[in-house]
Amino acid sequence: MTSENKVIYKQKKIPWREIEGEVIIVDLDKENVLNLNATGKEIWNSINGTLSAADITQKLTEIYEVEEAQAKKDVTLFINKLLEKGLIHY
Repeated sequence: MTSENKVIYKQKKIPWREIEGEVIIVDLDKENVLNLNATGKEIWNSINGTLSAADITQKLTEIYEVEEAQAKKDVTLFINKLLEKGLIHY
């Protein structure tokens, strides 16, 4: 199974909230705060322990009417960023 098809989970220790339509993620260990744009918010909310990157890509193509190649690129970049920061895992 490639990482594209592995189910993605949020780290339990990472506090986050959606406030007035904006998702804010706080990484207390690294003293880092992330504010997500609409696409980032959709990807973050899709990381629920049941979907893979491929599933999320498909979801974005339906919501934003974007080409699959572009959605895959965006999802991959964002997920890799979250993995590097230790905010999510497979």
